[in-house]
Amino acid sequence: MHDFGTDAQSQGDLTRLDADDGRPLVTVASPERIGNKGVGRYGMVASPDGDRLYVHKWKLVSGRHQGPGGYSAPASDHWWDIYDGSTLALTGSTPHVPDCGIAQYFPGREGSSQFAVACSERNVLVFIDRDSGNTLSTIDPVPVQKAGAGCIGDTELAAAADTASGGKILIATRGGCVLTANATDMRVETSLSVALPNGWRVPFGMLALTRMGDRVFVGLGSGSSSDDCHEVGVFNTENGTALGTIDAGESINAIGVSIDGRLLYAASKAADNLLVIDIASGQRIGAVEHLGTHPEHLLVAAGPSEP
Repeated sequence: MHDFGTDAQSQGDLTRLDADDGRPLVTVASPERIGNKGVGRYGMVASPDGDRLYVHKWKLVSGRHQGPGGYSAPASDHWWDIYDGSTLALTGSTPHVPDCGIAQYFPGREGSSQFAVACSERNVLVFIDRDSGNTLSTIDPVPVQKAGAGCIGDTELAAAADTASGGKILIATRGGCVLTANATDMRVETSLSVALPNGWRVPFGMLALTRMGDRVFVGLGSGSSSDDCHEVGVFNTENGTALGTIDAGESINAIGVSIDGRLLYAASKAADNLLVIDIASGQRIGAVEHLGTHPEHLLVAAGPSEP
């Protein structure tokens, strides 16, 4: 098993590390390719088998990007350098998505050359062919809402998550619309509406799935800030039935579900801790205090003996 990292002190060297002892195994000095990687917490992702490493890059270009509701921002080009996971050699084509913004990458099914990217700036889910670099399809919440699929609120993308198999991707808007997309067919299968109290929104990044994708956990915030969240709504992904609400008891900014689906993990940047909550009872059963990292993101990974 290997980890990957970049080093800002060396102007963006890319290194493959031994996950057991942290030894550097391969280093590529490539500041011209990685030095401008600062695109948020989803800047670099490895495929599940470690065969490919995707590094998100971007630069400003001339012109402006016009978004919904009169929103405007400087135009930008976003692309993914694709590296061989063993040699760190550049491989294949370089997919480009204009004006993508902070991007969350989904590798798709094992053995497939197709992957998807949730673009925060354009508020869309884009499917891309890794080998050719071509865009295959785009899912935009706006047509879904206009078609009367039961979505409410605006279409600003708040969060996205995929199932363990990579077969389905869920995207949630700030206004409480949760769409389930089939990653193979690249189309929306189902949608559900989260009943938000007046003035409440879905905070950025606050979406999590059970491993099988049968339940979705959606952060609920008062709307006082883009990441304010104290409660998590639980829903059946097939029929949209509300299964309950979990009160974290404090401000949280990232969530994840245990592999067996019994526990909800909630990270608090403000309190610098990680909460462990029993999903069935909604009760806090543990916490890791004083992390020293003020976490912004949370990833739950299977252990060595788990599939």
